[in-house]
Amino acid sequence: MTAKATILVVDDEPVERQSLMDILRLEGYHVTAAANGEAAVDHVRLNPVDLILLDLRMPGMNGLEVVKVVSRLSPDTEIILLTAYGSMETAIEALRNRVHDYLLKPASPTQIIESVTRGLA
Repeated sequence: MTAKATILVVDDEPVERQSLMDILRLEGYHVTAAANGEAAVDHVRLNPVDLILLDLRMPGMNGLEVVKVVSRLSPDTEIILLTAYGSMETAIEALRNRVHDYLLKPASPTQIIESVTRGLA
């Protein structure tokens, strides 16, 4: 069996962050977390990450700003945006910035796992 991918979960809500981490760990992934965009960017600068599960709306650096920086730092890292505030504008912006997927919260564990599996394929 090959080693499972490394995933970074980025969400400013502790309960949401822990829930996503638990779902992914149960699937056997190596999971780390960041509480905001700045911490996520710092983590990617220092550690290889295969995929990022990223909240769109966070204080400070928002999800789309993180996407732009991570795309430069680590072009092979796949990104899935999660948001409770989806709009056509943010969806289009996400696609322009090569985001793998755009999920609306609350996403079910099944939706999350399927999206992650596709992103890592």
